Amino acid sequence: MVDVKTNPRAPSLHKVVEPADIIQKTGLAYPHTSHCLASGDIMISCLGDKDGNAAGNGFLLLDSEFNVKGRYSSRSQSFVKLLTQNRLIIACALNITRVTSLARNNSI
Repeated sequence: MVDVKTNPRAPSLHKVVEPADIIQKTGLAYPHTSHCLASGDIMISCLGDKDGNAAGNGFLLLDSEFNVKGRYSSRSQSFVKLLTQNRLIIACALNITRVTSLARNNSI
C-alpha cells in the first residue's frame, strides 16, 4: 500500500501485503483491482489462484489496516450479501447469468 496522503509529492510505502499471507489464508493470487467497501474493508479482485489457474472468481478481503481477512467467491451466498449490503455491483467479475437470475428472483 502506498501513502499518498502524508506527502502527495513524495509517495511512500505504507505496508506490503505479503503474497505468502494471501495464498495461505485464501488460496488466491494475481490481485488486480481494489474496491473500497462502506464497512471500511477493502475488496480486491484476483485473477487466479495459487496454482496459476485463471478462475477469475476470487475476491480478497482486507480490513482497514490492510490485514488479510479472508476470501469471498462469486459462488458463495455471503459474497452476494456483501455486494448488496455495500451497494457494490461488479458485473464483470460475476457470472452475468447468475446475477440476472438472482435479480429476477428478487434475491438481490
